[in-house]
Amino acid sequence: MRIPNVVLNIEGYRSKIYNGELQDESEDLSQDPDSHTYINPDSPDWADLPTVQKRTEEAFTWLYKQKGFGAFWSHAQTLKRMDELSVEDYGVAKGVLAELVLFHTIKEWIKHNNLQNTWKIYHSLFVPFKNKQGQTELDIVLASRFTVVVFEVKSYNGEKTLKGECTIVRKSSSRDIFKQNAMHVRVLKEAMNPETILSDVGAFKSVLFSFATGSINDKRTETYKRLMPVVDENSLVHFLNSLLAKANRTNWGDNIFNELDSIADNKITMEEHIRFLEERYAEDQDVEEV
Repeated sequence: MRIPNVVLNIEGYRSKIYNGELQDESEDLSQDPDSHTYINPDSPDWADLPTVQKRTEEAFTWLYKQKGFGAFWSHAQTLKRMDELSVEDYGVAKGVLAELVLFHTIKEWIKHNNLQNTWKIYHSLFVPFKNKQGQTELDIVLASRFTVVVFEVKSYNGEKTLKGECTIVRKSSSRDIFKQNAMHVRVLKEAMNPETILSDVGAFKSVLFSFATGSINDKRTETYKRLMPVVDENSLVHFLNSLLAKANRTNWGDNIFNELDSIADNKITMEEHIRFLEERYAEDQDVEEV
C-alpha cells in the first residue's frame, strides 16, 4: 500500500513516498473502514479535503498509525530538509508537520512512562476569548496536575537568532514569540475555573519548539532562557524527563483534565478560524497575532 499525496505540490517528496520504502504490497489495509481516504488518492473523500493542512495531517497520521513512529519520524525528517525547494504550500505543510512531530513524540513519551492517567496532551486547542468574540489557537498543550505546558511551534528553516524575551530574528523578518505565548497563556487561564488553579507558581510553563533546519543563536539572558526554553525534536525527550523529575508538587485541582476537555470540545474548523483572523485583521492591522 502507498500513502496518498502528502502535500499537493511537492513533487519530489511525493515521488519519495510513492516509490520509497513505504510501499508494501503484502499489507492489506483495504478492510480498514477508516483507511480509504488515506490509501486511495483518487477517492472523492480525499479530493474534497479542503486544505493542505488537512491533507498533510491525514497523510502523516496514517503513516504514524499504520507504519509506526519510526517511519513517521523518518519521513518527517525528509520533509523538514526540503528547504532548497521553492514550491507552493511547502511552508504550510511543514508547519503542520512540526506540530505532529511534537504531538506524537509526546504521546510516545507518555506511553513509555505509563503516564496516561496523569499527563494529557492537546493538539490545536481553540480557546475562546473572555468576551466570547472569537478565539485563539494553541498549537500544543501538555497538562498534568503539576503544570500546564503551552508550546509555541515554529518551523523556520535557515539561521535564526533569539533576542529580548524570545523574539526570533531572521534575515528578513522577526517575530515576538514570548508576547504571542503570553497572550495564549492569559486566554487559557481566563477560560478556566479560577478554583482549578491551586498555585500560580509553576502552574504554566512556556516552551518554544523548533522543527527546522539551520541553527538557533540564543542571545537572551539566562532569565529568559529559563522562562521560555527552546527545544527541538532531538532535545524534547530530555526536556520532558527533566520536567517529570521536578513534578513534586500539585499546582492544579483534580478537575484539570475536565476543564481542558471542555475547552477541546469547542469544535471550530480551521476555515472558521481563518475567517475570524481575516475579519479581525481587517478591522485593526495592529492587532496582536492570534
